[in-house]
Amino acid sequence: MILVLFMFIYWSLCKADLKFYKDSSAAYFGNENIDIHEAPVVHSTLHIDNNQYAGSLDNIYVTFIGRFSNSGPHLYGVFVEPGERHEFETQLSREIGELQALYFENKGYDGVLFSDINCRIKEKVFEIDVRPIWLEKYDAALEQTDQNGNSPEADISLPSRSTAMFSVKRSYYFYDYKGIYTKD
Repeated sequence: MILVLFMFIYWSLCKADLKFYKDSSAAYFGNENIDIHEAPVVHSTLHIDNNQYAGSLDNIYVTFIGRFSNSGPHLYGVFVEPGERHEFETQLSREIGELQALYFENKGYDGVLFSDINCRIKEKVFEIDVRPIWLEKYDAALEQTDQNGNSPEADISLPSRSTAMFSVKRSYYFYDYKGIYTKD
């Protein structure tokens, strides 16, 4: 009986609440104030280490972490050859403020080893503090070997993780022959 009473009270409160909001003059804005064209483009330069096994056949994802927001994960791609230099343009999903860090993720088992990363957002260049770390997923089958779960080709003197966060080491303004860069 008490249960029926509580259900009746709950139903009557919900019904009254719906009537209140149905009769209100609240405005609905939806997504009309979100302008994706104002979101910045990140120009990245990424170098793969010269270690013979530094390249990867797995998709690498990156999340850009800014002062007040983040954007990602964005697919960076596959880095096959060691020693290669890759350049990317990534449209962020929102304004993130000044870049603070990059969060990388490898969902596969083939490791990659970065040596140098630079990002430019508008007129500001950010040098990333890249620690020597294998970016690869832990393999439980290799736990029984002397590789401690790292891929067999990995330099076991370096740590291995499926995710890594690299912070900004320093930043400076980008200049071209006319002065400070003002495009994008």
